[in-house]
Amino acid sequence: MGRYVSRWSRKFWLMVYNVFGENFRMGEYDAALKRMHRYDSIKKEIDGYMSLLNKLIIPEDDIPSDYLTHDVTGVVYDLRILKRNIDRLHKELDDLEE
Repeated sequence: MGRYVSRWSRKFWLMVYNVFGENFRMGEYDAALKRMHRYDSIKKEIDGYMSLLNKLIIPEDDIPSDYLTHDVTGVVYDLRILKRNIDRLHKELDDLEE
């Protein structure tokens, strides 16, 4: 008879395998868990930035601007800084996947 493995455990190890591939060894559990947590944190931060970008109002006039206003709060955001942060997160995500 085999040992019972919960559905969540199977999903966890499938996610670990998908993130780290076939070279994953059990002895590297702590490092893999840290990498997986960082990967998840970066993805959530990117999703947060994308959600923010969807809530920004694009100026109606044809004058290009690097400043956009939030739809609800009226806070003004510098698009250059947002783009720089998103690019940094994508680069960090790419480095983490290698």
